[in-house]
Amino acid sequence: MAVFVDYGEIGFVMEYFESNTLRSIINRKLNLAEIQKQQICLQISKAIVNEYLVTKVCDMGLSRFEDMPESLKTTAGRTVGTVTYMAPEVLLYYESGNSAADVWALACVFVELYKEADVWAIPPNRLNLNESYKEIISTQKVPDLTSVPKSISNILKVCFDHDPHKRPKASTLLDIFKMLEIII
Repeated sequence: MAVFVDYGEIGFVMEYFESNTLRSIINRKLNLAEIQKQQICLQISKAIVNEYLVTKVCDMGLSRFEDMPESLKTTAGRTVGTVTYMAPEVLLYYESGNSAADVWALACVFVELYKEADVWAIPPNRLNLNESYKEIISTQKVPDLTSVPKSISNILKVCFDHDPHKRPKASTLLDIFKMLEIII
């Protein structure tokens, strides 16, 4: 709604939106029905590609998850963001984020919603979780999609392609969820 500078600090004024975060919904294991998960994915897809949205998406790389280890919350330096949602080209090769990296992150969110768990399984007792995640991303191309309905698992596989040029556009994901909405 507004941006301001006060004593060298930049601030944003945004609409107050009382609700739960997607992370809190996933962690509480609300046993959402597939249609509810599909509706959330549709709304998130609309928010990514359409200014007239229902779901509010606001991150700016500042998310904090209470149940996430400190080392995975953000990275600093040239790239800032939540490590577990970073595309390989951003995390491993320090490229700038772009729409293909956003599609990777979007797919991570969708997988977590259906899986009701973290998208990438990091082995317990790892001292450097950030490096563990980098290792997983460099060797594992696709997360476990067994909890994801067959109707979207194939497109999500493509979202995790390590070649960003092969990933679909966010508008393609939106079209798929719109089509599924009509079917159900």
